[in-house]
Amino acid sequence: MARRLLPWHLLCTAAVVLAACTPPAGERAAARVNGVAILHDEVELVRQGGDRVEGVPARRAVEGLIVKELLAQQFLRTARDSATVAESAVNLARRELLAQRHIAAISARVAPPDAAQVRAFYRAHPALFAKRRAFVLRTLDIIAPPAREAKLQERVRAAASLDQLAQWLRAAGLRFAWSESERTSDELAPDSLARLATMRAKEVAVLPTPTGLRVVQLVRSRPAGLDERAAQPLIEQRLWAQKRAAAVDAEVQLLSQLAAISITDGEPSGGNGTLTSLPDELPAVLPRRAPKGPMTGGAPGGGNTP
Repeated sequence: MARRLLPWHLLCTAAVVLAACTPPAGERAAARVNGVAILHDEVELVRQGGDRVEGVPARRAVEGLIVKELLAQQFLRTARDSATVAESAVNLARRELLAQRHIAAISARVAPPDAAQVRAFYRAHPALFAKRRAFVLRTLDIIAPPAREAKLQERVRAAASLDQLAQWLRAAGLRFAWSESERTSDELAPDSLARLATMRAKEVAVLPTPTGLRVVQLVRSRPAGLDERAAQPLIEQRLWAQKRAAAVDAEVQLLSQLAAISITDGEPSGGNGTLTSLPDELPAVLPRRAPKGPMTGGAPGGGNTP
């Protein structure tokens, strides 16, 4: 995208007057679009919320807001029930913004882990660091209806290789995705790491997924240990993220106990209830190091696995 979103002469003909040309007396407006003010505070929120690129002035943020305001005004003029939709969108955006700001404030008060905590974590998890390994995995994610899963399990066990299985899947008209990746111990979920630690090279595990089956083959593994000094930044990042997430979770639980909450079933919390589960998006706004990898749980089987 070009650095300037709209040419200056087009902005003027669209009835937009930038503060740089005619700054409104006594008002914190960076621009006006058909009389609607775009405030300096809004520009700063955009700049703080997005990626900062050195050398890009606030003008780019202003022009981005101008484009959105032009589109928003046209939506209000042309869309059916636009007022109701617009009000809902404003409420949603307000709730999201303020919640994230409070989460950021809670996180800022959480102290980083100290050296003793880092050292204790390193020594308590040798499989993640001192005895860390790297696993090369080949994965087939197969999309199949439940009625075909039993037959598919048989074909997986009977296949001499994943290449042969892929050929059969193509002939059977089943869709699948093929990938190969290397994952280290600290990047895997605990159950996945435990399963891979028992597998031999070329061994296969089969896992159920919401859309079918996942077939994982361990191609090879190798030592990839980290000493305490090398592991320190990884451990600090993980522990600090866990502490921030725990602080946010505790805040939500406390607020839920103090609030009167009722969901669509109409049952009130009575002001002393707690939420049974927290939404995923709460910890997602924290920079935590989430476990990842092709093996996500379930009862493995197939191949030579026990």
